[in-house]
Amino acid sequence: MSTEQMFYSTGQEVFKYAITFALLYQTSRYLISPHLLGKYSKIYHTLQFGEQTYWDSSIVSTIHAIIVSYLALTAAYNGSFWSSWPHFQLTLTSPESHLALQVMTGYMISDGLTIFYYRKEKAWQSMKTATLIHHSVVTLIHFMIMTLDFGHTFALIGTITEITTPLINNRWFLYTSKEADSNLYFYNGISLVFMWFVVRIVIAGPGSLIPLYMNEESLEWYHKLVFWTTYGLMYPLQWMWFIKLVKGALKALDKDPKKKD
Repeated sequence: MSTEQMFYSTGQEVFKYAITFALLYQTSRYLISPHLLGKYSKIYHTLQFGEQTYWDSSIVSTIHAIIVSYLALTAAYNGSFWSSWPHFQLTLTSPESHLALQVMTGYMISDGLTIFYYRKEKAWQSMKTATLIHHSVVTLIHFMIMTLDFGHTFALIGTITEITTPLINNRWFLYTSKEADSNLYFYNGISLVFMWFVVRIVIAGPGSLIPLYMNEESLEWYHKLVFWTTYGLMYPLQWMWFIKLVKGALKALDKDPKKKD
C-alpha cells in the first residue's frame, strides 16, 4: 500500500471514531447525564450550561480512556512491543497498535472540536489552550506514524498515559458535586498524583526517552523530527500539570484550616 493510500485509509478509520465519540457526547448530553446517573443526575440539572457540557465531555473522556488504555496494553502485550526495552524496534507495528492509535486520534479530533466550540464557557477556560495544543500535536504525530508505519512502540507508551484520565475526571465530578471533603475525593486525588508521576513522568519520560536516545543513530531525519517535536512539546505539559496536581495535593494534606482557606 502506498503512502497516499495509507493516509487515506487511516483518515477514514480516524474519522469513523471521531464521529463515534461525537455521537457518544450527544448520548451523554441528552440521555446519560440527565437521566441515568441517580443522585448525580439531580446534581447535573442544577449546573450551569457550561458546567453541564464539561460534565458530558468528561464522561466521554473517561469512557475513551478506559477503552484506549485497554487497547494499547493489549496491543503492546500481544505484539511484544516493550519486551526489548531499552532497544525498541522502530518499525514494529501491528493491526492492534493501529487500532489503538486510530481510536485515540479520533477522540482527540472529536474532543478538540468540542473544546473549541465551548471555549468561551467559563468551565472550559482553565486548561483550554494546553489541551488544544496537546490534542493537535497528538493528532498530527499519530497520523504521521500510522501513515509511515513506524514508532508505534513509543506511541503506545503515550497512549497508556490515558489510564490517569478517569481519576482526573472523577476529581472534577466529586468537586462539582460538593463532595470535596469526602474520603473518596481525598484518596482519588492521592491516587491521581501517584499514577500521574509513574505513568506520565517516569514511564513516558525516562522510560521512553532512554530507548530513543540509545537508538538515535539508527533514526532517519524525519524520525528525529517527529520524536523530538513530540517530546519537546508534550513532556513539559506533563510536568506543568503534575506541578498543579502536587500543589493541590499539598493543600489537601494541610491540616491548618486557615492555610486551607
